[in-house]
Amino acid sequence: MARALLLVALAAALAGAGCGYRVLGAGDRGSLWIAPVVDGGGEPLFGATLARALAREAVGRADASLASRESAAVHLAVRVDGVSEAGVAYGVGDVVREYRVTAAVTATATRPGGEVLWRGAGLRADRAYGAVPADASATEAAKGRALEVLAADLAREVLRRLALVRAGEGGR
Repeated sequence: MARALLLVALAAALAGAGCGYRVLGAGDRGSLWIAPVVDGGGEPLFGATLARALAREAVGRADASLASRESAAVHLAVRVDGVSEAGVAYGVGDVVREYRVTAAVTATATRPGGEVLWRGAGLRADRAYGAVPADASATEAAKGRALEVLAADLAREVLRRLALVRAGEGGR
């Protein structure tokens, strides 16, 4: 009980100190519209995978809620700039045992009137996955799982950076 009271008092003190941190209430969630992801990466369906990851991440956040384009306070546009893949571990006879897939995106957050709040160019993430030389379908399945995790990592990073920008506006 004493610990809970201490945490509440600390949160209230931080909120009153103007440090940018505060306890979020139901009315504090920022409304966000996510535009369809523009996929210029060359990896089939990665844009769709990233779009799903962005929506999942936004729904799971306490500081944002998804809204229609007309009612959202912030519009988020994400473009896949590139997806590349390279062997990073080799076995006997130069057979690839592990690949690394890397993706780069550009994200732009704007107000409905077009004012740019934030632009993150060249945001990158990568993931490794194992290759099964004798089974191409197992290697493709591993790649698919790596791309899912990669998309989730990028979505988390884009929304984290957007939250930092919005916190700099006083948490609006």
